[in-house]
Amino acid sequence: MNLDDLSQSKSDGDKDDSVLSGGSIHKDEAISSLTPLDLFLLDLDKNTALIPRCQEVIDIQMGVENLLKDLLLEVEQENPFLKTTLINSGSFYEDTKVEKPNEFDYLVQLDNFSEPRDIQYEELAGASVIVIPSQSSFDKLRNLSTYKDVPRSISHFQWKTHVKGPFYEILREKESGYEGYGLRVIEGLTKHGPACSLKLQWIGGERYSGLKIGVDLSLAVKINFSSSTMNLKHCTEIPADVMQKIISDSVPYFFAVSDYKGTNCPSSNLLKDHLGDSHPNEYFFRLRCSQSCLEQALFQHFGPEGGPTVCLRILKMLRDISTIVDLAPHEFLLNANTRLPNTEFQDYLGLDLPEGSNGYFSSYALKTLVLAEWSRYPEKKYWSGSCMSDRVSRLLDQLLLCVKHGGMRSFFYSDYNVLPGDFDEEMSGGQATAINSITILQHWMTSKRNDTDYNFNDCLQSVTEDSRLASHKITFTNLSCLTLSNTFRRELELVISKATGIEPLDRNKTRQRNGPFSTNRNQFLLSFTLNQICFCEIYIQALVKKVASKEKLILLNPRKCFVSNEGYTRALDLFKEVAVTRMNSLGDNLPNYNIWTKEFKPGDKGIANFVKFLSDIFREDLQILQSKL
Repeated sequence: MNLDDLSQSKSDGDKDDSVLSGGSIHKDEAISSLTPLDLFLLDLDKNTALIPRCQEVIDIQMGVENLLKDLLLEVEQENPFLKTTLINSGSFYEDTKVEKPNEFDYLVQLDNFSEPRDIQYEELAGASVIVIPSQSSFDKLRNLSTYKDVPRSISHFQWKTHVKGPFYEILREKESGYEGYGLRVIEGLTKHGPACSLKLQWIGGERYSGLKIGVDLSLAVKINFSSSTMNLKHCTEIPADVMQKIISDSVPYFFAVSDYKGTNCPSSNLLKDHLGDSHPNEYFFRLRCSQSCLEQALFQHFGPEGGPTVCLRILKMLRDISTIVDLAPHEFLLNANTRLPNTEFQDYLGLDLPEGSNGYFSSYALKTLVLAEWSRYPEKKYWSGSCMSDRVSRLLDQLLLCVKHGGMRSFFYSDYNVLPGDFDEEMSGGQATAINSITILQHWMTSKRNDTDYNFNDCLQSVTEDSRLASHKITFTNLSCLTLSNTFRRELELVISKATGIEPLDRNKTRQRNGPFSTNRNQFLLSFTLNQICFCEIYIQALVKKVASKEKLILLNPRKCFVSNEGYTRALDLFKEVAVTRMNSLGDNLPNYNIWTKEFKPGDKGIANFVKFLSDIFREDLQILQSKL
């Protein structure tokens, strides 16, 4: 969704309801006007989110930078063409990193490709940029690179194969077991998106001793001109002198990094002019525009205590607090031995958050929203006092709309979607999870606006327990679905076979084969398994809709069918009718929704009775479905 569509820019006569009227007010009056919600958000930033600028944090920062510079120097010594410069990037250098100094991001500038004479480039739609080495820089590559497969000509050049690949290969070799500056490498190099990641551990200091630190490195080409496709027309409320100082003067360049999204964009005239129409693939020369240095300049302009900076830290903290977790990651069945713990605050805090971030609730999405909000409300008064909770609430509303529609325009590029999906596509699991977290926060913030007493720990406990309760409901729903899938595996296979005319493969077949047959067989088994789960999800969805008609959370997000044909689609439609009919007929015999929220301990009769009830009606309805096929 276009951010411009989410709220109209203020006209000169507009007044923001979140701003205290009457101009500036006395500090004591401002404090007295703050609600418990306002106080909690400000304390959340001050007491929890904000990283103290103590000597140990400085030591960690310098240690990470020095260790990386040593590693990059070793890479250069191995392959002289890979001379690089480390460029600070990301949340730590923007003062928006929260809680601990455990994440650092850097651009790794390729020095031999970063002078104006080294490259030719053409910006395309979707924040893409075609970058072609000049003949002189290509000659450097051929003369200096020790990579075994140096391209014969520019037309055979590929960024990922001839630059990124050799760099990561050497770095992986050099980082193994590396130790220095109070740090050691504890996990090997991994790749994700445009970056590669190192996992370090801080073995110095006291406060953060043993801290695990993630470091992301993105190879980058410096382009020494302002981006021509950058679109900041929506920044009409920002004074021209501020725009000139921050954007035009401080960062008159941008970087190009790997294009991991593969965005469709118009053909490159630059490539046609240099390599002709016959060149096989523009993808080899396509990179993505990165404005990370400009983002850093903006947050340095705000300052660590500036409103947008504080707001982004608060949003990150709320995001982390409201993260939905699987309370039974190793369980596949609901039975008398299942244990789902209660909603006690201390139990929930002991759970590990998922390692992979949700792209629909990412830090970059939050940053994009904050910058867009600043472009509409740049004055400090809109970000102070009671205005902060209104900013946070408004941004959560905007995020929810963007997530539901699957799209959010970049702050810098109007045709680039910072969310992972496509606009208005079928909802993904990541979208459902983000929607649930945002829904939890919206409900909690609404309830806190009416409170009269304030206690930080009580507020933190209440939002955490809301998230924990939501996790319990979603885990129970998913386990109910998996229980049906595992219990009725054979019956579901027969239903699918009858509907499609395709016989399932023998799961008990012991003979193993390598090669294409083995791969195809595994894919076939996977498709059968996923298609079975679709029937179970339909059934549980019908049950949940009946017993929890007022529930705002997405307890189950049915997945797409793995393989589908006309017979299978008809069977699913028939089973939806059968399931709805069943639930409507049960009346007072439906299970109580309280079972979705109660604590289960081994030997609990409530869960055993629920599983028996669910299995009995599911078995009967599968038989009804078979009779209709």
